[in-house]
Amino acid sequence: MGVIIDNRQSLELPLADLVWAATRILALIDKEEWELSVVFCDDSFIAELNKDYLHRAGPTNVISFAQAEERNNCFNQEELLLGDVVISVETAKREVLTVDQSLPSYLVELMLHGVLHLIGYDHELGPVEEAEMEKERLNILTSLADRVKESD
Repeated sequence: MGVIIDNRQSLELPLADLVWAATRILALIDKEEWELSVVFCDDSFIAELNKDYLHRAGPTNVISFAQAEERNNCFNQEELLLGDVVISVETAKREVLTVDQSLPSYLVELMLHGVLHLIGYDHELGPVEEAEMEKERLNILTSLADRVKESD
C-alpha cells in the first residue's frame, strides 16, 4: 500500500517530499496501511473533472474521490483503498501568491484538504462542519511541522 503520485503537469515538483508528507498524513489519521493516489495536474485536466463529477465550471485547486473500501486483489491479498486526491498545480501556483508559504508547502495543505474529505470531513455542509475540518487540519499540520523539526 502507500502513496502513489501521478505528475501530469510540466512544473518540476519535489515529489519525494510530497510522498513523505502524504505518508505522514496517512499515519496521523491511522490509515498508514491504506493506499492513496495523488495526481498533480493542470487547470484543463481538473476543470474536466470538476465539470464531469461536480457539475461546476472551471478549474479548482483540489478534488477528492473517495474509495474507502477493502477488497481482495488478484493475489487474494486485502487492499485498502482510501481514494484519489487531484490537485491543480496551475491553480495552486496562482493561489500561493496570496498566502505566505512556498508552493510545495501549499501543495501539502491541498493534499491534506483532499485527504480530510476522503475520511468524511466536509466544510461545505455548514459552519460546524467547517470548524471541525479546520480543527483537524490544524492538528495534522502541527503534527507534520513537529515531525519535520524532529528530523532536522
